[in-house]
Amino acid sequence: MSLPAEPGARAKRPNPPCIAAPLQRLDIPNTGLRSAIWSTGYAFDFSWIDLPVLDANGAPKHQHGVSPVPGVYFLGLPWLSQLNSSFLSGVGDDAVRIAEHISQRSVSDAATA
Repeated sequence: MSLPAEPGARAKRPNPPCIAAPLQRLDIPNTGLRSAIWSTGYAFDFSWIDLPVLDANGAPKHQHGVSPVPGVYFLGLPWLSQLNSSFLSGVGDDAVRIAEHISQRSVSDAATA
């Protein structure tokens, strides 16, 4: 195709705020945050988690992705609940289980409120 050059196409733009000044801490009581799902990639770094959810080796403690801390979940870990838990073909089953746990927890919390 014969098209005119677009002068702004290669312009370098500043990083968005989420990159330039990422959140370092959350004021959880004031945000209304009730659940956090740590979805891993291929490199595991849990060193930033300041909660009692890691074992002595630094690996997440969980039962099928549900950590011992209410509202904290893991997804995408190898063998989270099955062989393919860390692959796109299997992570969906684990995600459904975690979503159901969050939903049941919300209903239970509402009933006791």
